[in-house]
Amino acid sequence: MTTPWLHPKTKVYYFRKGVPLRMQPLLGGKKLVQISLGTKDPHEARAAHILMAAEVAKDWAALLEAPRDLPVVPVKMDKKALVTMAGEMYDAEIKKHENGEGPSDQWRKKLMRLQRALPPEERDTDQPLPFTTGWAFSPGRNAILIIGDEIRAFLLSRGIKLTWDCHVLFAQYAASALAQAYRVLERRAKGDFRPDPDRERFPKPVPGTTWQALFEVYCVERKPKASSLKRMRGVLTAFFEFLGHDRPGLVTDDDAIRWKQKRLKEVAIQTVRDADIAHPRALFRFAKANKYLPTNPFADVTVVIKGDKRYDRAGNVKNTRELEYRPEEAEQILRASLVPCGPRMTEEGAAARRWIPWLCAYTGARVNELTQTRAEDIKQMRSRNKKKLIWMIHITPEAGRVKDDDERDVAIHPHLIEQGFLDYVKSREGKCLFYEPSRSRGGTPAHPQYAKVGERIAAWIRSDKVGITDQRISPNHAWRHLVRSQLLDAGIQEQVINGIDGHQAKSVGQKYGRIWPEVSLRAISRIPPYEVD
Repeated sequence: MTTPWLHPKTKVYYFRKGVPLRMQPLLGGKKLVQISLGTKDPHEARAAHILMAAEVAKDWAALLEAPRDLPVVPVKMDKKALVTMAGEMYDAEIKKHENGEGPSDQWRKKLMRLQRALPPEERDTDQPLPFTTGWAFSPGRNAILIIGDEIRAFLLSRGIKLTWDCHVLFAQYAASALAQAYRVLERRAKGDFRPDPDRERFPKPVPGTTWQALFEVYCVERKPKASSLKRMRGVLTAFFEFLGHDRPGLVTDDDAIRWKQKRLKEVAIQTVRDADIAHPRALFRFAKANKYLPTNPFADVTVVIKGDKRYDRAGNVKNTRELEYRPEEAEQILRASLVPCGPRMTEEGAAARRWIPWLCAYTGARVNELTQTRAEDIKQMRSRNKKKLIWMIHITPEAGRVKDDDERDVAIHPHLIEQGFLDYVKSREGKCLFYEPSRSRGGTPAHPQYAKVGERIAAWIRSDKVGITDQRISPNHAWRHLVRSQLLDAGIQEQVINGIDGHQAKSVGQKYGRIWPEVSLRAISRIPPYEVD
């Protein structure tokens, strides 16, 4: 049995205990626990030491039994946050017995059991109570003795471990909240169901109490797209699992740095910058702007790695080759698209393999803008002078996901028409061109069926059937780079190219004007036809 240790300089007594080897990893490698007992009186120190030893023993037992992702570093919370959590315990107790069941004397017994944990002005009796005076037997410490297990269970359910002083203060507030709940439940057991006017003393949890609640508010206002929503939720889930709690208000600048350093060891720097840091930063920026949180711990976090020759100053990977397909690679893919598919391939799958590479090569559109195309999106539009009908692909958010929700029309290259693309479109009247919705296997808005078609095309290009295995280029996106280079080489204006491939205008002036069908056809036709066997 350890005894209080007297600090030689401050003359304050401490609780000191060596940490067993099996506990050291759970306590951040600590070999010794040392906690101030807050008193210079030896008698108070001995009483406080017994209480502290019992608490430490319970903490260690809980850590050994708890999942390993729970926090082992205690956090400090302000008084308002502690009272808010005490209010949550009050609400939970009231809700559990909201119908007033049971005899009233059960609540009176529970209330009397709590008297030692309440300050004198909140007690229901004037009689002297044992163990209610002195620092070692303050209301908070008495509350730990009486309802310590309930407090521990509540904090454990929220993944929170408080510093010792916060733990004692929270125990006092929790005891007061439960005493108030017992008084209300006693009245209800007697048939009095009037609302508790003192409930308002507890601050109401704001939407940012948990990151999930804050994220819901964020989504209602910002309305992120399904794909962004899925990725952001995944990053935030992983981040708060890493911390071991779900409270944005407890996140510190050090937490953000630790998260960054962890992820840099696991994934590419662009992923850390564009997802692991960007998504929490966006949520905390929103929380700060809307007064849910006072600070944004990710505000100044950067991920530039100086001295690493693989990356530029912005953290982008330096590529050692061009991002577009070389002529022989483009022809290799287009040649493979003409090979008939096996009998097990669906009609839509075979059509996607046949036409998507050619559409990418002659439009520069994003692959999913093409895989989501419906037969009705292939239509004729009149030229400006109304003398000519021009076949166009209508790229619209109505068919699926389009970046920035900007619809546009792109002329169909004459070589595609020569190959019979319009005949295939006619055969799919009233349907999607490259997938059958009735054969969906659980597609979601975040990962729709047409996106899977694009993924299968990319996998096919990487496979032995085509053989484009260079990992430095993107199988589907490389077409966009190639088409843009071809149009620039043909002298097409950048504003026209942006209107064709869907890039944003660089200036307000470029946003003026419309790319007429004949302008689009004239530009697209400058891409030389591919001649493959």
